Amino acid sequence: MLIVLSALASVLFVNALVAFFIAFFWQTKVFLAFFREASRKSSGSPWEVLGVLNGQQISFLQFIAGNIFPDLRRKWLKATAYVLISYGLLFAIVGLIHIVAPEVLD
Repeated sequence: MLIVLSALASVLFVNALVAFFIAFFWQTKVFLAFFREASRKSSGSPWEVLGVLNGQQISFLQFIAGNIFPDLRRKWLKATAYVLISYGLLFAIVGLIHIVAPEVLD
């Protein structure tokens, strides 16, 4: 039983790491898409376009609403949900194991 609980904790930890790296990949894709779009709309520095808060250009709130990059938004949301679920399961199950059988994780 101790081997099974220890293996479960290890699998959940590896799953959480994989989820983090997948979400990091999609967050980088979102950032690069914003940067490419801003550099197309600006002849100067793309940071000026991204820094305009009330402009009609791209913004993260428009991305969340699905107005820009809708396919990228779906993949980014799935990766974010995967991270939330993975870390939630990791903390819940490993916390429960730590309460019920603390000798397993030591």
